[in-house]
Amino acid sequence: MPAVARLIPVPKPEPQAPPVIVAPPPTTKTISINGEAHIQFPVGKTGIQPTYMENKAELEKIEKEIRRIIGDKNFTLVSIQLTGYASPEARYATNARLSEGQTKALKEYLVEKYKLDPAIIRISHIPEDWVRLREFVEKSNLADKTKILTIIDSGDSEDTKEQKLCNMPATWNILLKEYFPQLRRVDYQILYKQEVKN
Repeated sequence: MPAVARLIPVPKPEPQAPPVIVAPPPTTKTISINGEAHIQFPVGKTGIQPTYMENKAELEKIEKEIRRIIGDKNFTLVSIQLTGYASPEARYATNARLSEGQTKALKEYLVEKYKLDPAIIRISHIPEDWVRLREFVEKSNLADKTKILTIIDSGDSEDTKEQKLCNMPATWNILLKEYFPQLRRVDYQILYKQEVKN
């Protein structure tokens, strides 16, 4: 009797599931925006007046960044640092009060307008910015440049330095009109996080 070949069934391969691709989680990076705004105040006042002098344009420097950050779901506002500066044409104690009050006023203005958490806005103030004044004088062609720098670099009190400069009327008027307005400002640093998809 002839041999009968036996066929062994070959098992069908199990269907394989498609590979699962796991996307890496998004990462974040912290971004810093730095600038300065020359916000003006009526003499002796501390309240923010958006329509006073060039304040609309100066406030917009800060506000446009805040609007951009809070309006983007990929951004998270972390903190705002405001540092207010005054110029030396009054007593130091007066400038300390004004620079602090004006910086607080800007914080309150931003908190109210953009419904920000007050805790994320830190403030500080420098009553008289002699450092920047020195930089301006150093680069200037003022006739009394050397004498001014000697006064600024002296160990005298701020009020004494101011009085010595006042005793140079022609120079004082130039400082008052051309240099002091550039000292009055708010430096700002805005930190925010941006979500980056990998």
